[in-house]
Amino acid sequence: MQIEKNYVNQLVLKRVHRMGNSRNGNPRSIVAKFHEFKDREYVRKQAKTLKETRFYVNEQYPKGDSRQKGESLHPR
Repeated sequence: MQIEKNYVNQLVLKRVHRMGNSRNGNPRSIVAKFHEFKDREYVRKQAKTLKETRFYVNEQYPKGDSRQKGESLHPR
């Protein structure tokens, strides 16, 4: 990602942890909770610079949340 070093040094994260167990030698996913919404959005927007790499950024939703399945939150 192309995030400026000064910006990275100012990011405040509430919680960061890895998900699950390692399988087949693949690295585990990392979950990060940002202190500031604007920081989360900045990192999410910078994710497009990762297109030709093996890294990606996704949002994590609660299990029962319909956004996880790509469904609409509001009926039409």
